[in-house]
Amino acid sequence: MMTNLQFIKKSLIQAENAYIWYKNELESCYKDRVNFLPSDPLAIWYKEHLKEMKAYEEKQLKKYTKEMEYEREGLNPPNMYE
Repeated sequence: MMTNLQFIKKSLIQAENAYIWYKNELESCYKDRVNFLPSDPLAIWYKEHLKEMKAYEEKQLKKYTKEMEYEREGLNPPNMYE
């Protein structure tokens, strides 16, 4: 059985990997002007989607980092009181 600290560590690693992937994919979309034309609606949608997902993963990183700090100090996580 996985402890809460192990779960947070795995979630943190997964969020970090996803953030890095979205960031790299977004950079490659802006560099590749042949396949991702600025006027193509599908390319525009894809770039916006990548931006949204990158922002989401960034929020998840912050959330899991905060939970890790609270868990290591032996405190209840901040979302427990919401």
